[in-house]
Amino acid sequence: MPVARGRTTRWLTACGLTVACALLAAACTAGSSAKPLPTTNTAVTQWMRTGGSTQITTLATDFSTLGTSADTEDASMAAGCRHLLIDVQAAQAFPAIPDALTQQDWTTALALYSQAATDCATGATTHNYTLVIQASGELNRGTAAIQSVASRLHLLMHQ
Repeated sequence: MPVARGRTTRWLTACGLTVACALLAAACTAGSSAKPLPTTNTAVTQWMRTGGSTQITTLATDFSTLGTSADTEDASMAAGCRHLLIDVQAAQAFPAIPDALTQQDWTTALALYSQAATDCATGATTHNYTLVIQASGELNRGTAAIQSVASRLHLLMHQ
């Protein structure tokens, strides 16, 4: 195993766990200062109950699985990244979060995760670890957007 790959897989594992934790943070994080309308609270709670929560949990599971597979071999990492891409595309096709601010961050996160999954799969398949490292930056930026989503969901559902 090349040294660069070892560093890359350690990073991917750490990043995957970080992202998974951020996705699950909606239940534990403080919200933003913008006050939602009561109807928005109800609509967001309904979105979560009718599949939004499943979308979030699916992505969190993908990141956890990807973190584990990244320590094995390139083929496993590539497969994990392709699986993540499929689930990101499903989340992108899912109805929008009924809060414009939250949806904007969700859209940003999913776009970054889509690009990261593509770059990761290509990099792992072609042994281009520079591309895999590029994917790490995209995942980190997506994580920042997901943290905003988690905070806003918490605010919307607990007021």
